[in-house]
Amino acid sequence: MGDFYGDLKYSLRMLIANPAFTITAIAALALGIGANTAIFTVVNTVLLKPLNYPEPDRLVQFLNIDPDGSSHFASPTNFLNWKDQTSVFQDVAGIIAGFGLTRFLASFLYGVHSWDPLVFVTVPIILSAVALLAVWLPASRAARLEPLQALRSE
Repeated sequence: MGDFYGDLKYSLRMLIANPAFTITAIAALALGIGANTAIFTVVNTVLLKPLNYPEPDRLVQFLNIDPDGSSHFASPTNFLNWKDQTSVFQDVAGIIAGFGLTRFLASFLYGVHSWDPLVFVTVPIILSAVALLAVWLPASRAARLEPLQALRSE
């Protein structure tokens, strides 16, 4: 047990002595924990938990189908018309605020869409580059240290 406390004190001294490495390590841990939490939350909510409705098997989705056979979600105007004119369904609900927010945010993107091949290629490349940089910087610094000399200085 004494070795554990000695190792713990040594690691804390090293973290205090190298603030840049400490900040990088904490940031990498925070990003990893945050990403895992976000992904688990989405998977848990979308795939694992049942829908939060009394009879989820009775839900339907409205889509607009173009003459060429492609489908897309309804516009807010069509949604409101369907909601006012429906007599077949018990209720019609939608995400009107989501439509407005999506259009507002899309005005900032200047024609960039999530289905663009350029976006599919560049986003993973940027994320991979950030991950490699987060690993390479501390590793390159650690590679310059002589292990025996570092241990003797303590």
